[in-house]
Amino acid sequence: MNFDKLIVQFGIYLSTYIVCLASGFLPFVNAEVFLVLVSAITPRHRAPFVVLIATFGQMTAKAIIYLAGRGALKLPLKKYEQKLDTIIQKYGKKRIASNLFIFLSAFTGLPPFYIISILAGVIKFKFMSFLLYGFLGRLIRFSLVVFFPQLFKEIFK
Repeated sequence: MNFDKLIVQFGIYLSTYIVCLASGFLPFVNAEVFLVLVSAITPRHRAPFVVLIATFGQMTAKAIIYLAGRGALKLPLKKYEQKLDTIIQKYGKKRIASNLFIFLSAFTGLPPFYIISILAGVIKFKFMSFLLYGFLGRLIRFSLVVFFPQLFKEIFK
């Protein structure tokens, strides 16, 4: 994917949404690399908007993946039903730990947030909690990615 051409054709904001949406579905599309590039060419006053749009793009993809896990799309999970029922029984009652786990996965990427998004849907984790904690984790992650280059721009001005 040629990020420069994408930015020229669609602008910073729409390009950010498109790339972050795509990276939410396709692990080989790296949102962080794109955001560092965008941060390097974007004035500081636009950086918060870039972070918000990047977070919305990622969470749009993760919400669709969650819904796929929830059953909106049919996934071949029949052979795992017994294990999934055990997971639902074990983690369904531990909401605080589950919320923290989703936040940490969204923030750090470990375990991969893609997998956690599917599993959250499969175990019927509350959708709004998934969105909230996932959004907060990604928002902080993308803030660090965007504002770190902004700091260097200020230092070496």
